Amino acid sequence: GGGGGGGGRSGGTSARGGAADEPPGVPPPLDLGSLPASLLLSKETLRRPSLKEMWGSVTGKATRTHILNLLTYELTVNVRRKPNGLGVGLTVDNIIVEMDPRGSFADTRGQICANDKIIAIDGERLGTRMLKDVVRPKEEHAVTLLFTREASLTPAAREARATLARNVPPNTLRVKEIALTVKRQLGNVGFTLDPTNVVIEVQPSADAAGKLKVGDKVCEVDGLALEHTRFGEVADVERSAHKLRIARIKPPKGGAQSASSAGAAKKRPKRDDRRIHFREVTLSKNSPSDRIGVLFHRHDDQYDLTAFGRLDGATMPIIKKVDPDTVGARGGLKPGDVVLAVNGLSGMNNFQVVEMIRTLQGDITFLVASAPVKAPGS
Repeated sequence: GGGGGGGGRSGGTSARGGAADEPPGVPPPLDLGSLPASLLLSKETLRRPSLKEMWGSVTGKATRTHILNLLTYELTVNVRRKPNGLGVGLTVDNIIVEMDPRGSFADTRGQICANDKIIAIDGERLGTRMLKDVVRPKEEHAVTLLFTREASLTPAAREARATLARNVPPNTLRVKEIALTVKRQLGNVGFTLDPTNVVIEVQPSADAAGKLKVGDKVCEVDGLALEHTRFGEVADVERSAHKLRIARIKPPKGGAQSASSAGAAKKRPKRDDRRIHFREVTLSKNSPSDRIGVLFHRHDDQYDLTAFGRLDGATMPIIKKVDPDTVGARGGLKPGDVVLAVNGLSGMNNFQVVEMIRTLQGDITFLVASAPVKAPGS
């Protein structure tokens, strides 16, 4: 993860809470996490540099502008379940961030790809729920997904089977490509990324402050493209600084909304105020016998877990106590944190998380979020 400057596999959840199904005709909010780095920074979408951009390339503040005409497609794919499961890693809003080469999703001959967003399984819409909370094991699943491409680029073969998504109209996106360098301080890069390499936090005192913004997507680090790879998997922690290429959404010229987007904004229903604030925490155990000093609740009845898309079922792993001056406390784990993923593996109950932590050693990366306590009488 970015915040600790360490590694870790792709997390099973993202740093953004899932949005409810949008009413027909109202496009969902745009999310750079669902767009591949190669699409965002394609040479085909580059525009002639402005005088400001040309001057920036001379002074070391290199920026370029891309204009993307995005088309979003909906596709349903039949997936046969293998003995080792579906083999897919998802964000909390069901964007695919990794696929096991031996899993069911990877065996669809390119019909399902990284960055696709799963919106339904076996005819049941996911809405705010995660796939793991809805899917019921069976021999074959009908997986419905959304994927986006730039209109001027060569269509993929799967588009012959897909249809244009009804509630996502064509969208023109202005993206600023920025080349910058961030320095590590005491080994910390000073920013945190979600599993799709989108910035979710920048520490105010870090070198990255004033350079990166929440919502930026890191597309390249030290010359290595982050197409289907996380920053923490390739960034050399021994380096004192990293050269990044990021994508940032540019507001419409003049700051004015188009008539269609302004209309959509008026129609959009008010969102749930219970925003989920995700954190990525990396701890280190020298041996499996080391303790991290964390105790988990045996029951989760006192917490309101509806914002996590949770259905009735196994107890979620919620931290009850963190012993002071322990690995867990120093790493930033807190009472009330829900452990959503450990080293990229999500969907575990409290007992499974405890067992996994017990057997691991080395760097352990947690994706956590604070769970609200239920109101009295609820």
